[in-house]
Amino acid sequence: MNAPGHKIPRGFTLIELITVVGLIAFFAGAMGWALCNRSPMSALESGQRLLAVMFERARSESALARRRTSLVIDADPTSDEFLRRVHVVVESATAAELWEGFDRGILLPAGIYVIPQETVLGVTLSAERGFWAASARSNLEIASPGSIRVEPRNQADLYAKLASPLGTAGGPDLGGGDRLVLGEGSRSSLGVKFTNPSAVRGVILSAYGVAVLINEAAGFVF
Repeated sequence: MNAPGHKIPRGFTLIELITVVGLIAFFAGAMGWALCNRSPMSALESGQRLLAVMFERARSESALARRRTSLVIDADPTSDEFLRRVHVVVESATAAELWEGFDRGILLPAGIYVIPQETVLGVTLSAERGFWAASARSNLEIASPGSIRVEPRNQADLYAKLASPLGTAGGPDLGGGDRLVLGEGSRSSLGVKFTNPSAVRGVILSAYGVAVLINEAAGFVF
């Protein structure tokens, strides 16, 4: 017998349980749909934001360390991370033209690659869907062998770095204009093929060292 005034704790009703389970199933399905149907454009936007963060980090490191910094990209066409792994590197205090990373950097979203000049081994800029303007390609140069020390390393020791490093004040050495351009590419054993010159995004570094987001090919004319 229950004491007077004592209330028996009420459990969930069947309708409440069904409602909760239904809501969980709905949100799980919505999240799964979003993950499985991620568009190339949203992946490009994510990659663009990652590059902006890396530029800002390079700028901060140059100001703090009072040494030049740069961004380097995996340029080994046999690597699984070809044109997708990006590092911030700092110029060595003890050896000229030696650049050292201090973490694993970032990996761009699957299917998204840095677009270099076509002279980079393993890169094809297809004209199937239009002309590739020179301004809609990253201004990178191949680093000298042994001049880049980052982890993870690629087997060929091939890296591309910004043509103009960031100076000790956090801005580019030669007045700005360094750009990293991203595009959707198809991977093969020979490298990466880019087919859509109009679907590009990226970042340009201003003369003050600020990363400016560019959302169309024409915006890279700087």
